[in-house]
Amino acid sequence: TTFSSTTTHTGAATFNNDILVQQSTYPSTNTSALGYNVTTTAAEHTFTADTLETITSFTVPSKGVWICNIICNYRTTGGAGSFENVRLILTIGSTDTTAYRTFEWFDETDVVVGTNGKRFVHTISGTLTTTASQTYYVRGRNDTTGITTFGEVTYSYTRVG
Repeated sequence: TTFSSTTTHTGAATFNNDILVQQSTYPSTNTSALGYNVTTTAAEHTFTADTLETITSFTVPSKGVWICNIICNYRTTGGAGSFENVRLILTIGSTDTTAYRTFEWFDETDVVVGTNGKRFVHTISGTLTTTASQTYYVRGRNDTTGITTFGEVTYSYTRVG
């Protein structure tokens, strides 16, 4: 069947062969369409030593299945010092300590640094499944001594279902 205008189906549909989706705009600007995508770099966050805290948050606009990718660039200032137990998680609550699904990165590192600069780039990714619009929180922790740690997060999510 080919539709030449908008149609709405309220019942279940069964397809026995391939489904071909041809949208007029890529990426879609409609939040309910496949391929709808958001990519954002959040403001740089200054970590408090040995504290799990929210770096940034984002809200997927509607129910569906979303592919999500989060990248955090860590850098330090203050000259010489050390940091360890670096953690990056995605949660569904602003104070949650447990990661949503497999969205977690942890390194029990013990790094001594002598100068300022970029230290780590961590990536966590996976699938978000929501039944309504949902806010997610990117949270992180760094145990530091003698230095200040900053994190800059870039995140993206794309509707795939």
